[in-house]
Amino acid sequence: MIGRKLLVGLAVAIIASSSTLLSGCGAGYKPTGLALPEKFPIACYPGTECTKSDSTPVAPNKYRQVVILKSNDEFDKILNFYKNEIAMKSYRLLSDNNMRGTITLECTSDWAKLDIILVPIGAQTVICITYDPKLDPAQK
Repeated sequence: MIGRKLLVGLAVAIIASSSTLLSGCGAGYKPTGLALPEKFPIACYPGTECTKSDSTPVAPNKYRQVVILKSNDEFDKILNFYKNEIAMKSYRLLSDNNMRGTITLECTSDWAKLDIILVPIGAQTVICITYDPKLDPAQK
């Protein structure tokens, strides 16, 4: 009985620490460089630098957000991080396109559309994340 409680407690601790790492840039890793939009909804890959950040109002209390990051880590490691992040945040992956080495992950949820584009440039990877909240038909 004590062993089972210990295992359950350990599992809870692991899940809690994993969700902290994947809970969005505000609660996890904050990239160097430019500041991220407030309440940016997706985690930033650790060790990245933010080179562009924009938040544009599209409706009351709803913002289209765009962030561009760069990293020197392995392309596949970054890709796997974002595929995991998409799943953890309950997005549905609509397409996973590879066009000449550039990967585009198109995702959706009940509340937003999310696009993550990974572009290998030399030894770096440029990561472009676009978040578009879904609008009520009356707000379009």
